[in-house]
Amino acid sequence: MRRICSSALTICYVASGRINGYFEKELKPWDYAAAGLILRECGGQMSDWSGQEIKYILPTSLVCGSKKAYDFLLSIIQSVDS
Repeated sequence: MRRICSSALTICYVASGRINGYFEKELKPWDYAAAGLILRECGGQMSDWSGQEIKYILPTSLVCGSKKAYDFLLSIIQSVDS
């Protein structure tokens, strides 16, 4: 695990393949909106911790990654968070 200070930069690293996945308990829309678009355009996946689509209005939890990394992280988060 690695912690980078900028959520937007970390999501862009996921989009570029530099890192496999990323999760955060609570982010504001300005922390993830633009980078989330970049991630989706590159074929990555992103949702809140319950697996629901992000609304881009309120602060939210976030998990993202390539298909394989996203599925793995989401399953771990849901097993621990429930």
